[in-house]
Amino acid sequence: MKKYLYTLFLSAAASSTAHAQLLNFGLMPAVRPLAVNPAATGQIAGDVRIAASASTWRPAELRMVTSAISCDMPLLRNVLPKGNQLGLGIVHEETYDKYVNGRSYSTGLSLAYSRAIGRHQHIAAGMQGVFHSYDMDAPSVIVAQGNAIGYHAGVLYDVQTGAVRFHIGYATQWSRIIRAEPAVDEEVTSTLCHTLTAGITAVPVRGLMLHVMGMYNRREIAENFRLGGYGRLLLNGRTRQREKALYVGCYKGVSAWQYVAPYVGFEIAGLRPGISWVLPRENNNPRWLEASLIYNFSFRKHGVKRGYMPLY
Repeated sequence: MKKYLYTLFLSAAASSTAHAQLLNFGLMPAVRPLAVNPAATGQIAGDVRIAASASTWRPAELRMVTSAISCDMPLLRNVLPKGNQLGLGIVHEETYDKYVNGRSYSTGLSLAYSRAIGRHQHIAAGMQGVFHSYDMDAPSVIVAQGNAIGYHAGVLYDVQTGAVRFHIGYATQWSRIIRAEPAVDEEVTSTLCHTLTAGITAVPVRGLMLHVMGMYNRREIAENFRLGGYGRLLLNGRTRQREKALYVGCYKGVSAWQYVAPYVGFEIAGLRPGISWVLPRENNNPRWLEASLIYNFSFRKHGVKRGYMPLY
């Protein structure tokens, strides 16, 4: 049981189980962009992006609640050569696990650099330093408290030609317990996770954007693969009003835990609230619900760049 508690904490910190991977990355990758790949830090349409989400999964005896918020922005766009930029971001996540009466917290700082290769290609690299804290209390078994540190590093390559943008990315996460009460076995003090993503965004007709993406995570023998996407339909056409858009999408998990996760969101002037939920293939699998909010805004008079095609 002791080993399970620490392994559970490291799982939430570095995505070592199918459920923990969903906790860490969210049902919609766009909801937690800095968790998917820190190289995406600052790659946005405006000057600041705020992304927040809260999710829960049941049955009640296994209830887990997680919340996350991140903020990132591009820097030195007007100082560096055209197409190049720095990105700076911060992310905070909290998780509560009713099964072991445990809570974990993590805060990370992201820094990324994106470099233009010619007119249509970009390559970006990012690094995120993370500090974790946890407190678990499994009745009659153990009380565990401690801290961990970790890093999250990644690279992204994308190419955009006309109305199509393609990206491929790789990221790795590592986390290690640095303080534990009581002491923890050496074999469970660290964990490593790898993430591979590939996606394509296209605008086939004016006012309609389609996005398809696959994401694969692996840590030792645990793995998770999801495939899906969404469509964005502009509702107020070519008028001068603030853009209003409807998002409808779905992601499917095809790993050991198979599920379907629909998504619906509505955007107005860069503010997009949304909701996603899990439809497991088996009735005894936990139900998952995630509410999210993404906000892109700009300090400049012309506002957020129109027609921008996101990575996630």
